[in-house]
Amino acid sequence: MGQRTASGLSRRQIEELRARSLEELEAVIERGIATFVEVGRALLEIRDRRLYRERGYERFEDYCRERWGFTRSRAYQYLDAAEVMSTMVDTDLPPPPTERVARELAPLKDEPERLRAVWEEALRRAPSSEADAPQPTA
Repeated sequence: MGQRTASGLSRRQIEELRARSLEELEAVIERGIATFVEVGRALLEIRDRRLYRERGYERFEDYCRERWGFTRSRAYQYLDAAEVMSTMVDTDLPPPPTERVARELAPLKDEPERLRAVWEEALRRAPSSEADAPQPTA
């Protein structure tokens, strides 16, 4: 067995972690961003098609709570974020980078032109650092 470092990882494991390329790390981030959209879209379809009844639930909220451990509020946050992202697909603007930012735009999801204008303004006002996500105010 190889010698362990203070972190509990072997030197080989540390070298493997360091060798991960920027592309690999960015792919992980992209999958994470896509995940909240996929979850929201799946929940949206389950709700709209009432597929939760196939599992014996009368209400969507009960399905979310018992099957996934989501409160009603959390389930609808996913739905709102997914609906915002769907609206943003038809724009040439970069999408909101996180579910939280997408949720901030949710009150405008039924007003695509206004949503676009608010998001465009948030992007314009955003700090030059890409690490700082703009915070829209709907």
